[in-house]
Amino acid sequence: MSVLSADFIVLPYDDSLTLAGIEYARKSLHYTYNRMALGLMPRLRKIAAGVAVELAFVRHLQKEDIPFNRLGSTHFTRKDLFDLGLLPLRLPRRPGDSACLGYRSRN
Repeated sequence: MSVLSADFIVLPYDDSLTLAGIEYARKSLHYTYNRMALGLMPRLRKIAAGVAVELAFVRHLQKEDIPFNRLGSTHFTRKDLFDLGLLPLRLPRRPGDSACLGYRSRN
């Protein structure tokens, strides 16, 4: 199955997304692993862009009433699990705990 241009969506973008991305990048820079060996400014841009796009996508999901969860999101000082979940899934509450079922969140 091929991906077609019609399969993509265009997300609305405004300054609040940029500001949220910059704020997160500023706070998290020293806690992120520089796996691409980028300089300071490219790293900041990449982090800020990723956060801005994620927030734009969350807004889209909310607007379209598409279920999602944030059970894998972590504080920026901790190792990431995942950012968004689009289907119910099983996650450990803590290492060693039995799995819990993750459902929709509006956060």
